[in-house]
Amino acid sequence: KIITNVDYLHKKCEAMSYKQSLEIKHTMHKFLLTNKNIFNNTLGLACNQLELGGRVIMFRGSTKHTPKYLINPTILEKSEDMLTTTEYCLSVPGQGISIERHKEIVVMHTTGLCNSRGYYEPNPSESIVIQHELEHLDGILISDYIEEEV
Repeated sequence: KIITNVDYLHKKCEAMSYKQSLEIKHTMHKFLLTNKNIFNNTLGLACNQLELGGRVIMFRGSTKHTPKYLINPTILEKSEDMLTTTEYCLSVPGQGISIERHKEIVVMHTTGLCNSRGYYEPNPSESIVIQHELEHLDGILISDYIEEEV
């Protein structure tokens, strides 16, 4: 079940070891495979939305694409070019909000047991999803943007 407890989701997630993070990734993947309606209709998922610790996200550019995972991701670079998108969130059902996101980003993430690092340059549609999911890991929800506008 997707967590909608705002207090829980506003806590910043802490990185875990690669081995622990792989277990979290597998738990997330099993969740998506057993919840086809969510899997078929979502572009991203952060581990804390399932009340899992760590810093693991799933993302894809469209529901037709195979999901990809990033462990302990951090945005290293952001383009000055911005895109405005209407975003929805599994943890804030029924609320869509217009948000500006960086069109291009470069993400650093853990790729192995020795904490080796990799770099990922997503396309613009993946970039939007990754930024949304990383905000989840930092305790930020789209509803926080709504509160800011008021």
